[in-house]
Amino acid sequence: MLSLTSGTAVVTEVLVELLAEPVKVYNFQVKDYHTYFAAPEADEPFVWVHNAEYATRRFRLAQLL
Repeated sequence: MLSLTSGTAVVTEVLVELLAEPVKVYNFQVKDYHTYFAAPEADEPFVWVHNAEYATRRFRLAQLL
């Protein structure tokens, strides 16, 4: 993986959080990048993000029917 500062990034930990209640999430796509890293601030830990496209596919199918 690539980072903005050192050229490469190493995944040091993977966390899975099970939530008692549903939370609002957003699905959007980044052109040319299906998987990418995002962080609130440059010096904070990054989150590995993956474009899902699930809602987009359903919406396109609904338009075709």
